[in-house]
Amino acid sequence: MQSLLTKKVDRGFDATIRDATELPRGSAADGSQNVLYSRGTIKTPYGFGKVEADSLPLDSGNAVLFAGIYTELDKTQHFLSCTQNKIYRRDIEGSQWNDITQAGVSLGGGIYSPMSIASVLHTDGLALNGTGNSWYHHCLVSTGGVSPIQRWAGKFETDFADLLGADGYHTVGSGITKHYAEQVGAFYNRVILVNPKEADANGNLIDNNQRLRWPQAGKLETWNGTGSGYRDLLDTGGSNMRGALLGTQWIQYQNNSIWSLTHVGGTRVFEPDIEIPDLGLLAPYLLYSKNNVHYFVGNDYNLYAYYSGSNIVNIGRKIQRFLERDLDSAYIDRCWLYMGAENSRLWLYIVPNGKTEVTQAYGIDIHTGSWMKRDFTHKWTTGGVTCVSLVGASSYYAGQSYREAINSSQSPSKNVAIGGAVRSSNVVTVTTDIPHGFIVGETVTLAGCDSGGETDAFDGDHTIASKPSTTTFTFSQTGADEANGAAGTATVDKAMTYQDAVNIEETYRQALQETLIKERIVLADSTGYVYQHDDDLTQDDGIDIPSRHITEVYDLGLPGKNKLWPGIRITAKGTGVIVSYRTGNFETTDTGWTAFAEQELTSEFTDYKLTIWDTSKKIQFRFTNADGDDFQISNYEVIEPTIMAEV
Repeated sequence: MQSLLTKKVDRGFDATIRDATELPRGSAADGSQNVLYSRGTIKTPYGFGKVEADSLPLDSGNAVLFAGIYTELDKTQHFLSCTQNKIYRRDIEGSQWNDITQAGVSLGGGIYSPMSIASVLHTDGLALNGTGNSWYHHCLVSTGGVSPIQRWAGKFETDFADLLGADGYHTVGSGITKHYAEQVGAFYNRVILVNPKEADANGNLIDNNQRLRWPQAGKLETWNGTGSGYRDLLDTGGSNMRGALLGTQWIQYQNNSIWSLTHVGGTRVFEPDIEIPDLGLLAPYLLYSKNNVHYFVGNDYNLYAYYSGSNIVNIGRKIQRFLERDLDSAYIDRCWLYMGAENSRLWLYIVPNGKTEVTQAYGIDIHTGSWMKRDFTHKWTTGGVTCVSLVGASSYYAGQSYREAINSSQSPSKNVAIGGAVRSSNVVTVTTDIPHGFIVGETVTLAGCDSGGETDAFDGDHTIASKPSTTTFTFSQTGADEANGAAGTATVDKAMTYQDAVNIEETYRQALQETLIKERIVLADSTGYVYQHDDDLTQDDGIDIPSRHITEVYDLGLPGKNKLWPGIRITAKGTGVIVSYRTGNFETTDTGWTAFAEQELTSEFTDYKLTIWDTSKKIQFRFTNADGDDFQISNYEVIEPTIMAEV
């Protein structure tokens, strides 16, 4: 008799096999969901929680259409979220979302107008906030051609502004200086506009769905003259969908073909070539670039890995049938493709039949090729996910850099009113009426604080030892335990020097709080909420995740003979798992199951045996959770049955 021990339990889906009795041992039958097939185990997935929940929803509950990261030259990262009307920046230190939309402007974005973001370094300096110092690095945001492209200089600029210079290519007399394009990108020290709209003499914006346009080299707002230009990609008869860098080329995906754009210099600047003439991109957000590989969903509903030229690999064959069955093609523009944290899994987020927003995702383990499925209808019974992003690994500092600290503490002196002083165990805590802005290590002078009745005076010069809050600071002073009322002032007129910091064993970097942020998938929804996956979470926004793995069907190659099934053994860890079996109704997901009582698990892999003693020609098993329990299964074994004809 063949061994019925399954050690490789993480094979995942294979939709090319329709009969569950023919699936390889350790596969996932159709209907499995919310489990990860990872590194030789079946496990419940990670959950997600709100990002800066106290300032959500964004934009009064309008849908979040796009999220992305802008990294400044000094590696400062900004997590941006765009709604129909506004652009927000996550303020990690302040635990909130800040509206940085251009004053008086409503973006007017829409769910059918794919947004994009680009980072551009340029030589034509633009004044910060319109009147400040010139700046040479900007973030650009396109709303898919609905409204003018926006620019922002990062932390030194209050809000976004219009990108100008489009009168360099609009028809003379149009009076329009702003840019409109379906996508904004950057390539060879130039901005790339995909499908730019160009105004006629009457100011009417004309679509150009096969055009790529660029400015002079290194310029952000000079769009005519030597080095500027455009190319129309006409030969395949398709329209541009989305483009992205791949090595030293810009790859432009049309709805029916794939083109490359190569830098050749001279008056032509860029030269286009058709790389693949008969395969295009299904929808704008179904392209993702990672580690010099493009992943995309083709117009044939297959998922591909593209490496340049004609070097392309089909990696989605095992779920193509499921996609064609599940995905509502009317909402294909609302679907997303994104890589998970640390290049672990590539996720395809889809709008399933009967829904209008994303509520399902198919994922492939990049290392093993195993396919799995996430279902979010337990979280979104209505509405759903409207954008997906990956927030890269980064760090941030809560506090000022040393130079900022020095600059902010120079004259004029900081002078604030004292709201009270308390000495306890030779430590004085001073409360100020307003935030004081003092820095640990600075010398503070207290004056007028004493009433004359103290055992030991508070007044005098002291070195700030700590800053418990924005309106308190402490210093060491030997004296009796006593308190004083609101009187006097606290003054700092000397910046903390580096040597001061060293003397108190606290360099400026040590004075900051450094926080490491791991790479994470971000989801945002149709009601203005932003969520972030976290491997510490076992729920989706506080809601239990219903996990379900359905095994292959066992008939031992003898489909016509009855068998007496003794039971099943599993090796598992976690908090709890429910094992079920059925002997019929294999074409359904929920029908015919007989469930055992929930098996409590431990933190270590342990063997468990469940007894069945049931007779049938075939049998199938299911592993589920209850009440948010988590489990991880490393192997399972169907105990060898007795063939009834042999009894």
